Amino acid sequence: MHSVQDVQDNLYLRCNARVSRVLFDANNKAIGVAYVPSRNRVSGGKVHETIVKARKMVVLSSGTLGTPQILERSGVGNAELLRDLGIKVVSDLPGVGEEYQDHYTTLSRESGSSIHTRARTYLGALSLSRLERE
Repeated sequence: MHSVQDVQDNLYLRCNARVSRVLFDANNKAIGVAYVPSRNRVSGGKVHETIVKARKMVVLSSGTLGTPQILERSGVGNAELLRDLGIKVVSDLPGVGEEYQDHYTTLSRESGSSIHTRARTYLGALSLSRLERE
């Protein structure tokens, strides 16, 4: 990433930050993002959202699990679900955040004693879904 930044003066990398939502204009065009620090020790635990606006485009790339979450918080997804959660609907796309079972190699980091239980549950569900298809 840093080698690209050396030659691209229009690319900015913000470390230790989490995108909370994508910002849209009145025509539903993505115009920026809002983010919060991933470690919020300076503000005594209070969340201070920072807004960054793009000149040309917004590229959202937060992985298999992160991207749908950000899109849904931004108002892109199943309109009925978003309305129930009090989120303004930008685009009704019911497939956003669905079909996670298609991502067999998705791994999540977790700590604690529940790891083995969740792994067994996940692997059991995965095996069951494979059997149902056959």
